Parts: sequence; structure tokens; C-alpha cells
Amino acid sequence: ESHDNELVFPALSGGPLLTTDFHTYYWSPGRGGAEARAGRYAREAMKPVEVFAGKRIHLVRHAHKAHMDEDG
Repeated sequence: ESHDNELVFPALSGGPLLTTDFHTYYWSPGRGGAEARAGRYAREAMKPVEVFAGKRIHLVRHAHKAHMDEDG
């Protein structure tokens, strides 16, 4: 793992999110949770992040500073 914070979203390969459908593959499962998946795109089950429930990534982007300030 490259980060201590569980809310950092690296690409499936562990690298940066350069050319991906962020909303489908990262934001939706992170926001609402996702079941474990096997095979080529295997991943562990993900718990929903309650604070982001029902929020669009655009709104979270603009609230980034407030979220960072809460963490100290």
C-alpha cells in the first residue's frame, strides 16, 4: 500500500488514475460499497463510505479543503 489513508483511490494496478472511468470503477464502489470480485479484476469487498453517500464527485472535489481540515 502506498498510503495510510483508506480513502486514497489508486488505479487497480496501484498506479495513478490517468485513463479510467473513475465514476464507474472507483467512485461508485467507494461511495456505495461493493461486493468482492474474483477473476482478472479481482478486488476485496468494499464498505461504503458513509460521508460520501449520495454525493457526486464534483461536489466532493469542491469540498476537498474542508475534508482535509477535518483530518488536521
